[in-house]
Amino acid sequence: MIHSFNKIDHEIFGFHDDLMEVLAIIFEEDTPRLNLASIPKDFAGLMKNAKGSLGNPLKEIAKHYHQLNTQQKNKVKEALQANNDVACFGDPTLKLVRYNDLEKDFAGLLKKFFNGLWDGYLKTKGFITNYKNVLDHYENLIKQNNVQYIICPFCGLNKFKPPGDKYREAYDHLLPKAIYPFIAVNFNMLFPTCNSCNSDEKRDKDILYNEDGTRRKTFDPYDPGLTFSGLKIKVDTNRPPVQALDRLQWDCNISRDGDHQEELHTWDYVYGIKRRYKKDMENLERTWFDLVLNKYKRNLENGISFGQFKSDILADARDEALSVAGGVLKKTYLHYLMHQEHIEQKLNYCIRTN
Repeated sequence: MIHSFNKIDHEIFGFHDDLMEVLAIIFEEDTPRLNLASIPKDFAGLMKNAKGSLGNPLKEIAKHYHQLNTQQKNKVKEALQANNDVACFGDPTLKLVRYNDLEKDFAGLLKKFFNGLWDGYLKTKGFITNYKNVLDHYENLIKQNNVQYIICPFCGLNKFKPPGDKYREAYDHLLPKAIYPFIAVNFNMLFPTCNSCNSDEKRDKDILYNEDGTRRKTFDPYDPGLTFSGLKIKVDTNRPPVQALDRLQWDCNISRDGDHQEELHTWDYVYGIKRRYKKDMENLERTWFDLVLNKYKRNLENGISFGQFKSDILADARDEALSVAGGVLKKTYLHYLMHQEHIEQKLNYCIRTN
């Protein structure tokens, strides 16, 4: 990731916590009949007022759960605990439970219930009254990142809709809700992403498992150690990008402070980072170079030294990196360009020959 989100306190986290408490009670009861008296009063009230979305499905889940054998019940309890542990992002020894690991009919009940919560119940008046809504969570999350316009932290290429907009970015289930039970409304694992990252690149990829079934590490989007300053992106090309400005072929190397090679590999695989960076560099390099050249011409006319010009170019790139779409990549390119050997003489040559 480019950087992590600043974690916020928000009422919407409470729904998942309350629901997990109710499910834990159901799984510990000795009877298949759901006893509302054993459930926290406020949540029991929600169940009564939303029988179709909450009350009846939970009663059906309780009934079917108690028809399972001991081994099947233990697997359900394991899923409830393991799938909601955010430590799974960075600890490949933690094994998660999939719907396919559960008894088939019970898995179908769970999937229908949780999909219904995400697709419908979170938009109802009863939910919003008690937990607010996803748009409110989105606006508070964006504001906590201390910029008016935030760039997608998963790619650094596209701008998010700002707080106060009528719409918001779509939320991505880092763990696909079609694969893993109990996580569909866990906002510790739900994050806004740009459309390119969510719909074009990640889609239904399982970020925790390689195609051969082995576990892998991935970044936790709430990890405060994931800072922009700790990210290193370097680019190079097959020839100097100064004189011939037709499309160049770029190579991209990404690293991060500390030992994060496995997480970086996952990030690149899931979101197509290097491929997207290379393609954008090919398409935007000429535009960026022309901006540099035109500004250099104006600086020459105003008698500004090359050292000051270079310093201004790099400072502006740093300032815009997280506030302008593609700013991360533009900063990387300009750093590469302005540190080319004899760059002053090469820019002068371009001015004379253009």
